Amino acid sequence: MLQQTLLSQLASFYDFKKANQIAALSQTKPFIRAWMALDLSQPIAQSVGANSMDFAAQYQQDGDYLKYNAKSNLAEHCDKRFASKADLKLITVQKNIWIEFHMLHENDLSIKKECDKLYADAKRVSALRQTLSQDDVLLLVGLWGSFNNADMHHFQPLDNNSQCAYVIDSSLSGSTQIARLSQMKKTSDKRFLLAAF
Repeated sequence: MLQQTLLSQLASFYDFKKANQIAALSQTKPFIRAWMALDLSQPIAQSVGANSMDFAAQYQQDGDYLKYNAKSNLAEHCDKRFASKADLKLITVQKNIWIEFHMLHENDLSIKKECDKLYADAKRVSALRQTLSQDDVLLLVGLWGSFNNADMHHFQPLDNNSQCAYVIDSSLSGSTQIARLSQMKKTSDKRFLLAAF
């Protein structure tokens, strides 16, 4: 339920107008993931009450470094130089919150390679979440465009009967602003959405 709570708190700390402007520019695509990490870091840190933050942080558990192994779909202990990295690490009194960012434009959904990158990120985050059970590990996915019912099957690996992903819709406000990813508002209006898995 951290995903839904985080998005709810973020809605009161973050102005999505800038995200809409930046995400709308196709030339920002190579840089938008880094931009999301930088631009969202302060509002997210404020919403979770973080004491400090770190960028490109290597995953660690009790001083041991962790690397995601795609073949076994497990997070394994490794040398520091091989450790997987989170885009953002927030340190709170109770736990660490590890966050990875991903960005998709509406036309990326028809490109298998782009969808496969998203699914690989989700698998890595799930494996690290299991290993780092005392912490929170999240994948925040920026979405730009208009989405319809036909697009929903692309998000099924993130939001299904066994796991939930939530989304905040920058074009809405109030209680309808946050929904399950599979139940996002289907509209022809292009806008920025932030999904939390």
